[in-house]
Amino acid sequence: MSMSLPTETQILVVGAGPNGMACAITLKALGLQVTIVDALSRGRYESRSSLVYPRTLEELDTVGLAQPLLDNGISSKGVTFHGDGETLIAVDVSKLYKLTRFPTTLLISQSDVESIFEDRLKREGVNVIWNKKVVGMASNVRGVEVSLEDGSSVVAQYVIGADGSQSTVRRLSKVDFRDPDTGVPYDANAFPSSALQIILADIYLEEPLPPTILRDAVSWHLNNRILFCPLLRPARGGLEPGAPPTSYWRTAMVVPIGTTTPQHPSLEYIQAEVAKRNPWKQRLHVVKTTQAATYRVRSAVASTFFEKLGTGNILLVGDAAHVHPPTGGQGLNLGLCNAISLGRAIRSHVDGMKRGEEAVDKVLVNYSITRRKTAIQVVRTVKKLTAMVNAASGWRRVLRNTVLWIAGCFPFVKKLAAWRLSGLAYRGA
Repeated sequence: MSMSLPTETQILVVGAGPNGMACAITLKALGLQVTIVDALSRGRYESRSSLVYPRTLEELDTVGLAQPLLDNGISSKGVTFHGDGETLIAVDVSKLYKLTRFPTTLLISQSDVESIFEDRLKREGVNVIWNKKVVGMASNVRGVEVSLEDGSSVVAQYVIGADGSQSTVRRLSKVDFRDPDTGVPYDANAFPSSALQIILADIYLEEPLPPTILRDAVSWHLNNRILFCPLLRPARGGLEPGAPPTSYWRTAMVVPIGTTTPQHPSLEYIQAEVAKRNPWKQRLHVVKTTQAATYRVRSAVASTFFEKLGTGNILLVGDAAHVHPPTGGQGLNLGLCNAISLGRAIRSHVDGMKRGEEAVDKVLVNYSITRRKTAIQVVRTVKKLTAMVNAASGWRRVLRNTVLWIAGCFPFVKKLAAWRLSGLAYRGA
C-alpha cells in the first residue's frame, strides 16, 4: 500500500534496513508516533549478516521480535575454527545456558530478518514510505525540518539516521566518521589495492556434502580462509524443478591483499574460489548463487551518536554510526542492540520533556556515550579476529593455529570466548 508523507511526525526514521525497522518497532511498542522512510523504491533484502547472538535475542525479546526470528532460522552452537581440517577451538554459546534464556547462535539471513521486521511494522500500522531521499535538514521551531528530493518535507522532533555507512543524515549533521584507532576517515569511494576484501555469497551446494561439514555451527577454515554457515532455504530465488538435491549456505572468503575481485562475483567465480579453498577431499559443487558481493575491510565510528539541531534531536544507529569488517558477524547484532536501546532512550526523553526536567538531554547523551564505547570495543575485537583469519601462511599461521589449539584445551577459555562472542559481555552497556 502506498503511503503519503505526513507534514509533521514525532519521530522520523531515515532508513528501512533491519536497524531502522527495529528502532521503529521499539518506538511504536513504547507508544510513540513514528514515520519511516527510505531512499530506495523497495526493500534492500541484502544478506550481509547471518548470525544473531544471545544478547541480541535478549534485546529483541523485549519487543516481541526474538521468537519470530527463532522460528525462521537455525539454532546453532556457535562458531568452530579449523586449521588443516582439524578443529582448533569450538566457541559454543550453548554452554552459557545458565546465563541467558537464549543460549544459541541463530543462523538467519539478513533478508529474512528484514522481511519479518517489515511484516511486524505493517501489523502495527506503520508502512515504510519508499522513494524518499533526504537532501536537507534545518532547524524549525517544532523540531527539525527534513527536506526530500521530491520537494516534500516533514517536521520531526527526532530524526534517526539509520541510512547506512554513507548516511546522509550523518553527513548533513556534520558528524565525523573515521577509524577510532588510525584516525583514517571513511571514504565511500576509496578502494586502495592494499585493502583487504571479503566475498560474501549465499549459495546452493549439491548434496551429499562431506560428512564432517558442520550443520549445527558456523565453521571457519582458517588455513583456507573460507567460512561455511548453514541457512534455511529462502522463500524466493529458489532452484528450478529437476535440480539436484541441495542445501543452502552462506560462505565468506577472505581475499588476499592486492587481488582484483569483481564487486558482484559470478557463479563461475564463486565455484572456482570454493573449489580452490575446499578444505575437504570431496568435491563441492555450487549449483546456484542467490547473492554474492565483495566488501572492503575497513572500520569507522561516528564521533557522536547524538546531535542537537535547534530544539530537534538527531540520532544515529546501525551502519550510520559504526562500520567494521563482517568477519565476526557482529555488525547486525551491534546495530539491533543500539536500535532498541535508542528506542528506550527516546521514550525516556519524551517523558522527561513532559515533566519539564532540567538537563533532559542527558538520557540521549548517555545513549551516545555508552553505545559508542561499546561500538569501539566491538570494532577492535573484530579487527583482531580479521587479522587472525588473514594470517594464511608462514609463521603467523603456525602461531595462530597453535595458540587457538592450546586455548581450545581449556574449558574456561572457551567459555570466556563464548561470553565475548555472544554479546553478553556488553550486557548493561
